[in-house]
Amino acid sequence: MVSAQDLYIKSYPSNPVIFGHAYNISVESFSDDSYVVAGHLNSANTVGSLFIRMFNKCGNEVWHKEIADSTVQLNFVSLNIDSNQNILISGLYDQSNQSPKPYLIKLDKSGNILFSKLLGSVNGYNHLIYSTSIAANGDYIIYGMYRYTPSPPNNQKISICRLTSNGNVQWAKNY
Repeated sequence: MVSAQDLYIKSYPSNPVIFGHAYNISVESFSDDSYVVAGHLNSANTVGSLFIRMFNKCGNEVWHKEIADSTVQLNFVSLNIDSNQNILISGLYDQSNQSPKPYLIKLDKSGNILFSKLLGSVNGYNHLIYSTSIAANGDYIIYGMYRYTPSPPNNQKISICRLTSNGNVQWAKNY
């Protein structure tokens, strides 16, 4: 039911040919009330990809982008907007039979990729990313788990990594 306080209500097609099977969806808004939606997409031609859709403040789509690879699973974890109105997407880059690695993709508000970064360990063990945040100075903070031996039990540590706004690692610590 529409109330007097609603600005608009939009419905978008749920056709799997258009949207595939989307899940782990997140939405963030910009300072001008436009917003971006991102998530994980399973489609016929990919193992798993990312979708990013930008909408104006009236709910009209401005642009959309799909980032995909036919052999790599791109799992979506987090969506953030920094103070410069750039989009930061994080998740896990997972090749079959390999250790998943965290990735970061930074896009400008027009959808242009500013950088993409794949993070990994020197020993090839798993890094699992659970959350990202943006520090007051614009740095990116990644929180996750680091599996430091190939098999359980007790083979995990908390992992925190801090990157500059350009994607350069400042430090990484396991606790």
